[in-house]
Amino acid sequence: SSKLVQGTRALFFVREMLRSMLGCTRAATTAAAEARTIDDLADGLAKSCQERASGRSFHCDQCHRAFSQKLGRCPVCCPRQQSQQQRQQTPPREEVKHTTSTASSSSSSTPKPDEVLQEWRSYPSAPLDDSDWRSMSGVLWAHGGSGGVGLLKRPSGILCLKKCSPEELFAQRLAHALGVRVADMRVIDPSSEEAGSLRLNVKHASPAAGESDSLPVKSILRFEFLCVMEFLDGVGMMGMPAHDYLKKLEGTAEPRPWRELGRLMAFDMLVNNLDRLPLAWSNEGNLSNVMLGSSVGTVVGIDQGAAPIKHEDGLQRYLQRVRQAVREARDGEGKAFGAVVEAIFNNTGMQLAPGEVADMRQGCLDFARELAGSVEGPVGLLDNALDEVCREVRGCFARQQTCDEVVSSTRTMLQRVAAAMQEEVGR
Repeated sequence: SSKLVQGTRALFFVREMLRSMLGCTRAATTAAAEARTIDDLADGLAKSCQERASGRSFHCDQCHRAFSQKLGRCPVCCPRQQSQQQRQQTPPREEVKHTTSTASSSSSSTPKPDEVLQEWRSYPSAPLDDSDWRSMSGVLWAHGGSGGVGLLKRPSGILCLKKCSPEELFAQRLAHALGVRVADMRVIDPSSEEAGSLRLNVKHASPAAGESDSLPVKSILRFEFLCVMEFLDGVGMMGMPAHDYLKKLEGTAEPRPWRELGRLMAFDMLVNNLDRLPLAWSNEGNLSNVMLGSSVGTVVGIDQGAAPIKHEDGLQRYLQRVRQAVREARDGEGKAFGAVVEAIFNNTGMQLAPGEVADMRQGCLDFARELAGSVEGPVGLLDNALDEVCREVRGCFARQQTCDEVVSSTRTMLQRVAAAMQEEVGR
C-alpha cells in the first residue's frame, strides 16, 4: 500500500508539471480546458490507487499468505484449473520435449558461420577484373585484420570486399612496384554501373536480418569507396594456427618466412604502416595482417596503409626510429628487433632462434639497399614508382576532396624516409 500511495503522489506531481507546461505554451482558455481533463484523469487514477491501497485482503489458513479478495481463494494453495479446451491445446510434457529436441536438431544441421568459413577457405581467389556481380551466390563476414572483411562467393572462387581509402591504395600499389608481396586489390568506381550492381547483389546475397553476419556485411555498403581484394589462403600470424604452421616448418626443406617478413617490415617503415609489426613504433603490432603459408607467397601482407606525418617535429622523431632500425638490421639486433621478437612470441608462442632473427634483419637490410639503389634495382626506382602510384590514386579518388593533400604529404614523407634509409645503408 505504501507503494500505491507513493504512486498517487507522483501522479499529482505529474499533473502539476503538465499544467504549468500547458500554461506556458498555449492560450489560457485552451490550457485551462486541457488542464481540467488532466485533473479528471489524475483524480480517477488516484482514486483507483487509494481503493486498492485500502481494499481488504485475506490470509490463507494453510500457508498464511495474503491474497486479494477479488481472487476468492489462495493462488498458491488453490491454483486455477486449466479448462478442457486449454488441456487439449497444450501437448503433454513428453511431446513438448520431443518437439523442442526436433527443432534443435534441425537447427544444428544448419551449418554455422565458422563451418561455412572453413569450407570457403578451400576455394581459390576469384579474378579481380570480373565485373559481373549477378553470379554472386553468397556473402559471409570474416573477422580479423583491421575489423574484418566481407567474403563474396562467385562461381570462380572467393573475393574480399572492404572499404577503401587513398592511403590503402597508395601503400598497396607502391608495395607491388617495389617487389613486396601484398594482397592485390581493385577500387570500384562509385559512379559506375558496376558499383550499383555490386551493392544490389551484396544485399540480395547477404545473411538474413538478425543473423550474426548481417549487420557487418551491410555496414560496408554505407561507404562511398569500396574495393575488392584478393582472397588469400594460409593462416594469419596469430594463435594456434600460426604456431602449428611455424612448428611444422622445423626440420623441413620448405622456405622460412623470416627474410620475407624482414622485407615487409622495411616497407612498412617506408610508408609508416604501424598496424603490423612494432619495428619502429611503440605498440604491440597487429600480426593478423601477416598471412603465412599462402599459395601465392610465404609471407603476404594485408590491410596496409600509408600514414603521412605532416608535423616536422613528429617526422624528425620518426626518422630517428627508422635510422635506428636500419642500423640494427646492418650491425646486429637491438631494441627495435627485440620488440618484434617479443611480439612474435606473444602472438604465436614461437621463440625465434638467433639465426631466424638474423634472417629477418637481412631481409630488412636487403629492402633498404634496393631502395637506395646500392644493389639490384635501377637508380630512381622509388621516384618512378611514386609517379605512377600518385597518378592512379588521384584518378581513383578524384571525388574525394582531401585526396590531393594525402597524396602530396605521403610522397614528401616517403622521400624523407627513403633518404634516411639510404644514409644508414651507405655508412
